[in-house]
Amino acid sequence: MPSSGKIVIGQIHAYESQKPMLKLEYQYKDKTETGNLVIKLRTHSDQDESRVITLATGIKLNREFNYLIHLSPGGALGVSAAGYQWDSQISATWRNKPLYFKAGVYVQDNTGYTSEGGQVTFSKLDIDHDK
Repeated sequence: MPSSGKIVIGQIHAYESQKPMLKLEYQYKDKTETGNLVIKLRTHSDQDESRVITLATGIKLNREFNYLIHLSPGGALGVSAAGYQWDSQISATWRNKPLYFKAGVYVQDNTGYTSEGGQVTFSKLDIDHDK
C-alpha cells in the first residue's frame, strides 16, 4: 500500500482529457486498518474539482468485493461496490465527449518512496456496451 493509502481501481475518462469524470478509489486508513471506497465525480465536464462521495467504509485489505459502474446514454450514473449503491445524474455537458472506462491499479501517491506501490487482483472483468 502506498503511504498515501490511495489506489484508484475504476474510472470513466474523456478522450484527450486529464480530468476524469469519475474515479472509484480505495482509501486505506492505518488507524483502523480498513479502507473506504470513495467516488470522485465531476458532474459537469468543465468542473475543475471533483465531488467526493463515500460509498463504503470499513473494507479490510485483501477482502474480495465486486464493483459496477454504469452510465446510461441519458446520463444516469450508478456505482455499486461492496454491497452499497449510489446513483446520480451527470450533466449533458458530457454527452459529446468520447468516454471510456478503465479498471486497474492507479496509485495516487507522488510523495512516497520509489519502492512503494499497490496491488489489486481482478478475478473477473466484464464490459457491456449498449446504445
